[in-house]
Amino acid sequence: MGYTRQCAVFQNQSVPEVVEQVLRRHGLEGPDFEFRLERSYPARELITQWRETDLQFIQRILSEVGIYWRTEMDDVRGLDTYIFADSQLNYRFDVRLPYREPSGLFDGAAESVWDVRTWHRIVTGTVATRDYNYRTATTPMDATVSVRSNAVTTGEHYRYKCAPPGGRSSRRRI
Repeated sequence: MGYTRQCAVFQNQSVPEVVEQVLRRHGLEGPDFEFRLERSYPARELITQWRETDLQFIQRILSEVGIYWRTEMDDVRGLDTYIFADSQLNYRFDVRLPYREPSGLFDGAAESVWDVRTWHRIVTGTVATRDYNYRTATTPMDATVSVRSNAVTTGEHYRYKCAPPGGRSSRRRI
């Protein structure tokens, strides 16, 4: 999926439908991926893939609507399954893996952690979005959402022309 650039047009489909179509085009079938979505995603008039690899394309459109993906081992089939989710309800909590140093090329044949790295970054205190829809040009499409915490870090992130418009998009960017 990450080697060949494509150009494609998808009409009247939602982002999950487009992603599923692209995955099936690459030979992935029902048990190879699963959508665990808490929200519904409306069909879009037009989604365009222009000189992007299929991997870049699905990463881009998934990030626009706040869907993340991860892999999970299917114990029955013994294969990885791609999980697409949009909520913290689908995170895996309380996963415990032992720390085990690899010895040469042998890792003990058990899931373990070899290395742990931590990082941090400053987050914005407020996100404001503004969009424009030619069909309803006189209707303002502005939204502002503040972080609900007493964090020391404050500021405002402003991005013009965001889709989808509104508060949901602003909350996702925080």
